[in-house]
Amino acid sequence: MIKGSTGILGKYLSRWVDVVCRFAPLVLIAATVVTGMLLYYTVNNLGISTDTTDMLSESVHFRRFQKEYKRAFPQYDNTLLIVIDGDTPDIAQDASSALAGRLKRETGLFDTVYFPAGERFFQEHALLYLSPSELEDLADNLAKVQPFLAKLNRDQSLCGLFSISHEAIEAIMEGEEIDLSPLFERMSIAIESVLNQRFYMLSWLELMRGEKTEPDERRRFIVVQPRLDFSKLIPAKAAMQAVQRFARELKINRDNGIRLLPWF
Repeated sequence: MIKGSTGILGKYLSRWVDVVCRFAPLVLIAATVVTGMLLYYTVNNLGISTDTTDMLSESVHFRRFQKEYKRAFPQYDNTLLIVIDGDTPDIAQDASSALAGRLKRETGLFDTVYFPAGERFFQEHALLYLSPSELEDLADNLAKVQPFLAKLNRDQSLCGLFSISHEAIEAIMEGEEIDLSPLFERMSIAIESVLNQRFYMLSWLELMRGEKTEPDERRRFIVVQPRLDFSKLIPAKAAMQAVQRFARELKINRDNGIRLLPWF
């Protein structure tokens, strides 16, 4: 029985081989056309997506709330948070402003760049976010050094700084209550750092406040919306590499008293 079936199958295969050999050009053309159609379908209908939200049904309860949140706050959808820490608030602010400006010019990789501390509103109304006691202390300190700040604003050279220091010492000798110890302490650290080839930058904010700032005051945030490519394993890879490249170009590193922290 098996031998008979094998013989019949062999005859059919032999006939098919004869037909294929006889019409080989037509068979080749047909196979090429079918392969091309399958390839076209694959390219346009099949692919890979690394968007994890596609793994869950849109009918899930929290997915509906997520869609409403995206519609209400589109600027916070698919964002990268860039965190910059500086040795002083002044350094952190300058570095963040420079990096945010560079990112805004890179329109091919980023849709939006939001730097809260660089917004005009926060720059003009920052005092509104101080507590009453902090505001009173700042006002008292500014009232004491206001004449010297005005002169320093006119002459910001080293010569101007020493001239103002000399005037402040004379004012103290005449009976005025001015605490110059924070200024001289930081000037001493700055001179020592220069002599030992270490980086140091005087913080005028800390001098005006008369105390060292807290870590969160020396931290700045930049929120960016990168253009995502979900066909890649890391959709925001190009944008992340760009941030690192721009940071190197702007010399945002520990040697200059700045740290670019990982984003979330």
